[in-house]
Amino acid sequence: MTVTNDENTPSGGSSPKFSMNFLKSLAEWRIYLGGFMLFHGRYKGRAFFRSELELTYSVATISTAGVAIFFAALTLICGIVCLSFLKPKKEPLMFGLVIVSILLSLAAFAALCFFVQRAKDQKYGDQPFDPNCVDVGCALGIAALFGLQALAEIKELPKRCFSGPNTDFKNLGRDVCNVITTMGVFSCLGILFMLIICILVIKAVRDAVEAAKQPPPVFPSGAEPAVMRWLDRSDPFASIPRGTSSGFGRRLVTSALSRGDRVIATARSLEKLNQELSACGLSESEMQNLRTLQVDITAGEAVLKEKANQAAAFWGRIDVLVNNAGFGQPALVEEGGSKICRRQYEVNVFGLLDMTTATLPHIRASQGYLVNIGSRSAWHTELPGLAFYASSKAAVQALTETMFAELTPLGVKVLLVAPGAFRTEGIYGGQFPKDNIIPAYDTLREASIKRFLSIAGTEKGDPDKAMDFLVDVVRGEGKAAGRPWPLYLTLGEDAAANARSRGDKVVADIENWKDLTGKAVQFD
Repeated sequence: MTVTNDENTPSGGSSPKFSMNFLKSLAEWRIYLGGFMLFHGRYKGRAFFRSELELTYSVATISTAGVAIFFAALTLICGIVCLSFLKPKKEPLMFGLVIVSILLSLAAFAALCFFVQRAKDQKYGDQPFDPNCVDVGCALGIAALFGLQALAEIKELPKRCFSGPNTDFKNLGRDVCNVITTMGVFSCLGILFMLIICILVIKAVRDAVEAAKQPPPVFPSGAEPAVMRWLDRSDPFASIPRGTSSGFGRRLVTSALSRGDRVIATARSLEKLNQELSACGLSESEMQNLRTLQVDITAGEAVLKEKANQAAAFWGRIDVLVNNAGFGQPALVEEGGSKICRRQYEVNVFGLLDMTTATLPHIRASQGYLVNIGSRSAWHTELPGLAFYASSKAAVQALTETMFAELTPLGVKVLLVAPGAFRTEGIYGGQFPKDNIIPAYDTLREASIKRFLSIAGTEKGDPDKAMDFLVDVVRGEGKAAGRPWPLYLTLGEDAAANARSRGDKVVADIENWKDLTGKAVQFD
C-alpha cells in the first residue's frame, strides 16, 4: 500500500522553493519526456526504414541506444538533485546508494556514447552499422550497468517510501521518493532497451555469419547470377595533385547498379566520392544497392585485408573485383629516376597487387571475377615521358596474365582491360617533375609536354560505352552474350592498333634474326 504524506520537507530542514519545484517537475514530467523520445526514435526508425536487413538493424540499434542515453543522462541529473536533499549523517545508506547510482549512470552514459560512436565509425560514411561480437558484449555490459543502477535505486525504496513507518517517509520526503522511484523505473527501462539492442545485434551478426557460410552459387554453363556483388576499387577522386580518371569508375558503378547488381564503391576520399555519386542521379533502389568504403590502396596488405573483409560483410560476399585505381606521372627516365618510378609503382602496381591478394579469398569463395584495368601503353612504350606509367601498366599486364593461369583452375575468371585514349577527367593533368631538369632534354621534354596537352578533349573513346560493355562482358549478357571469356579486352581502335603493332614488331624481329637466334645459340 502506498503511504501518502503532505510533508515535503526532506532531511536537513527546509530547502528553496525552486529546488522543490524542480523535483516536482522531474517527478511529474519525466515519464512524458521518455515517452516522447521513445516515440521519436520509433518514428525515425520508420522514416529511414529500408528493405535491407542491415539498414533496419542500423536504424533500430542506434535509435534504441539514443533512447537509452536519454535515460542514463536524466537519471544522472535526478541523482545529483536528490543528493543535494539527502544528508549523509541522517540517511547514510540512501546517500551512499544514490552516489552509487550516480556513478553507475556516468558509466552507463559513457559506455553508451562509446557504443554509438563505434556504430558511427563502423558505418563507413553512409553505410549501415556493421555489428560484431564486440558490440554484443558491449551491449550486455551496459545492460548490467543499468541493472546494478536499478538495484541501487530501488533497494531501500519499498521499506523507506512505500511500506515503512511514516517517519521514514517524512525523512526522505514525498518528492524525493517519487524521483528516486522514477530513476529506478527508467533504469529498468534502460535494461529493457539494452536487451533489445543485444537481440538486434545478435540477429545481425548471425545473419552475416550465415550469409558468409553460404556456398558459391552453381549456374548452368554460360549463365551468370542475377545479382552480383561488385567491389569497384577505383579511387578516382584521390586528393593528390596528379592525373586521375573519374569517368571509368563512376560509369562502372552506375552501369552495374542499373542491372540490379550490388556495388561497393571505394575511394581514398569518401567526401569526394559521395559528392560524385550524388551527381549521378541514382534511383532509390539503386541507392539501396550501393555501399561506399574509404580505402587507400597504399596502406599495405594487412590494412587492405581488413577493408576487404569489411566490404564482404556488406553483402555477405564479393563476386567481382575491379582494380581501376591508378594515375599517370609523366617524366623522362633520367630526370625522374627511381624516385618517380617508385611513386608510380606504389599505386599502379603494388597497390593493385595488395588489393588483389587481400580480396582474392572472397573471390575464390564465390568463384567470381578479377578485372584489372591496364592500358594500351603496355604495348605503346616508345613515347618519351611515359616510361614509368607504361612500364607500370606492363607489370599489371604480366601479373594479370600469370594470375589468369593460377586462378582459372579454381573457377575464377580473370580479365585484363586495355583501354586506349578515353575522355576521362584529369588523366592528362600530370606535371613533369621540375626538381631535376637536365638541359640536354629541353627540346624533347617540351615536345612531350606539348603532345600531352594536345590530347585532352580529342580522345575518341567514350568511357560510358566502355564501362557498359565491360559490365556486359562480366555478366555474359548484352553485346557480349554467347562470346567466349577473353583474357585481353582491348577498348578502342587505338588500343587494338597498338597491340597489333607490338605483335608485328616482335614477329618481324624474330623473322629477321631467326637464323642467328634460333638453333645457332643452342647446344650442338
